[in-house]
Amino acid sequence: MKDIVQIIFIQDGKLLLGFRQNTDVLDQLWGLPAGKVETNEAPEQAAIRECQEEIDVTPTRLHLLATLPDPVFNARHFIYRCESWQGNFQNLEPHLCGGLQWFDPDDIPKNCTPITYTIIKELKSDG
Repeated sequence: MKDIVQIIFIQDGKLLLGFRQNTDVLDQLWGLPAGKVETNEAPEQAAIRECQEEIDVTPTRLHLLATLPDPVFNARHFIYRCESWQGNFQNLEPHLCGGLQWFDPDDIPKNCTPITYTIIKELKSDG
């Protein structure tokens, strides 16, 4: 089983999503900043590393919201909400991400990854 981190950023009531492109799985879909947990790496450290590598921000306060199983991909998702960060958002992986965009949770694109839909649904139900 592989471990994956998903990081939620909310600014001015909007969620940050990136458009996946040239990826092995879930290509051409919107998703949260995310990535695999490396061997001997704690999930929180993976979340920080992925944010630095992909979107040029360093989380300074992360809150683990949930751990969700994903039987389709034999994975476990660690869902973090980033409460504060340093840096300005920019796409550091344009070969894998077609762009970053902020979306109202009630108006997210129809072409999102399944786990992104699950997370947003849970966020909305929690208020």
